[in-house]
Amino acid sequence: MIVNLNETCKQQQVNEGWFATINDLPKQAITMTVKQILKSRHIVSVVPHQAKVEAISNTISPEVNSNYPSTILKTHLDWRLFLDKQSSSKIYVWS
Repeated sequence: MIVNLNETCKQQQVNEGWFATINDLPKQAITMTVKQILKSRHIVSVVPHQAKVEAISNTISPEVNSNYPSTILKTHLDWRLFLDKQSSSKIYVWS
């Protein structure tokens, strides 16, 4: 699916260092729904940067939560998650 990038998304891309300025970003991008991603045989998520710390914390919480669509990835039989020190800095251990 092709989507129009909003200013928040564009700023995030700049903040993460993918583009030098907002003007360097394309106006549109290609995206996939979680439902479509789950049809894949293998799913690999590579998540760098401090900006993703909250998303990672929510994703690896024990439950699947409809407020955080990424949590459904945990139900896939072959999902791999790779983090760097910054994106994993808020991970808690649940007992």
